[in-house]
Amino acid sequence: AAQRIKAGVGRTMDSVPMVEVEIVDMAEMEDVRRFSDKLVELGTQIDILVCNGSLSMGRMYRTEAGLELMVATNHLSFFLLVNLLLPAIAIAKGTIIMVSASLHEKAKLEMDNLNSDKYFEQSKTFANTQLANQLFISELSRRCVAHCLPVTANCAELVQSRTGLSDWMDRVTGREA
Repeated sequence: AAQRIKAGVGRTMDSVPMVEVEIVDMAEMEDVRRFSDKLVELGTQIDILVCNGSLSMGRMYRTEAGLELMVATNHLSFFLLVNLLLPAIAIAKGTIIMVSASLHEKAKLEMDNLNSDKYFEQSKTFANTQLANQLFISELSRRCVAHCLPVTANCAELVQSRTGLSDWMDRVTGREA
């Protein structure tokens, strides 16, 4: 996949001097921090940050840090990533795009169950992560304008695709059919 990305970007963006692909485990906040720290340390200016990727699992999984997997992957990782990289995005007068499913319209955040500590319901948990992303980007956009921060933050609607990620997770966790 990394080679295809490099090849595709090279063909369409001749002015891009270098493309690097980095694998980041978005379920693990320490990995998100490591990645962000690396970019900041290198002095990277970020013209555009596309936060795209979410998963929906049929049962609850916890990360090593005890976070519910969908919450960690779909929302918390992007919240952390954007906040850590915001200065690099502002220097470039960049744009943040949060890709979110329209299911946010069916969500109702339960502040006392954000991490599915009381109960887990797949559709509710997934929808709540999408709503959390929508609310985050909306508030971030408002604050950028209010504080004259040269960053544009918008949401874009997710188009579903069959990636095989759920099947892979089932194999890794021993839930194979």
